[in-house]
Amino acid sequence: MSSAGAESIREAEISYENRPDFTIIILAYNREKLLPRAIKSVLAQDYSSWECIIINDGSPDKTSEVIAKYECVDKRIKGVNLETNVGVCSARNEGLNRAKGKWISFLADDDEFLPNALSEVLRVANMDDGVNTIHAYNQDYATGERVGSAVSEGYLSSKIWNFDGDIVSFHKQSLIEHERFIPGLRGYEMEFHLRILPRTKRYLTEEIIKIVHTGGDDRLSNSYGCRKYVYEQWDLLLKHNPDYITMRWAAGLENYYPTIVGHYFANGDRRGAKRLMRKAVQDGVPCEEDFLLIRAQNKSHFLQFAESAKKGLCCFPAQSVEFSKRKIVQLLRLLGLKPQEDTFSDL
Repeated sequence: MSSAGAESIREAEISYENRPDFTIIILAYNREKLLPRAIKSVLAQDYSSWECIIINDGSPDKTSEVIAKYECVDKRIKGVNLETNVGVCSARNEGLNRAKGKWISFLADDDEFLPNALSEVLRVANMDDGVNTIHAYNQDYATGERVGSAVSEGYLSSKIWNFDGDIVSFHKQSLIEHERFIPGLRGYEMEFHLRILPRTKRYLTEEIIKIVHTGGDDRLSNSYGCRKYVYEQWDLLLKHNPDYITMRWAAGLENYYPTIVGHYFANGDRRGAKRLMRKAVQDGVPCEEDFLLIRAQNKSHFLQFAESAKKGLCCFPAQSVEFSKRKIVQLLRLLGLKPQEDTFSDL
């Protein structure tokens, strides 16, 4: 091997050794008053091998000045000021693009780690080098109680998402180095978790390592009017990952097909709604009855539904046409209508 080649390998080894064990990414938007709490909680860690990357997502207040202040306090704190507001997922990607730590996690700009957070994660990591995702619990500041469902400490399945509430997740850099959040989404981080789920070896510690402060209209995830844009957001998500709703269902989470189909219909996107209905049936997700209910919410919807039924555009249980007929009759009676003579002529 040439001396130049040996030197290159040596530099790579030194570079790896000099990497911090942890990268904490904080996304900040209009948080000049509360951001210091999050930063101080990182500074207070009882384990010192970390870097903290703070992404200022185009805040019009003095958030950038707060970040600059703490950059002077500790060189492990690194601020990035974005000129425009790019949204939570794109801001997360900015942090991931700069992360050098062997383990990576996100901290909300108004939450705080407990002092033993990183040392507890390291304790678990040292138990099994094959573990690439470590979960821990949050504590709600307002109630003092643990957030989410109680799952016993230990290894978790790579097929099922075990939690019904917010948890802390630390991922090995090697697991997510080629993964990014969908640009333009204003939340929906579950898509990221489920996308990497099959490749994870997960361990849950029962320790509470973070305090969450709920509420606040200027939280990054609440600052875009998500309810108003729910249809656009879901349409964007499903264009990037058409299997996402099926992935949720397969991971043991709520079946979202009926809800999202309803949003598509409500926004006049019948073609998209029908595409999702067919997708659900194709993937074996059991929700045909729910689709019938969606399409027959009122009399005008029922007339459209009946026409679609005749043309084979609605999703009936393939194994039981009789079930579909009975369900239609029930819905008609509920609406105070009587079946027309040709209601079932083409079924």
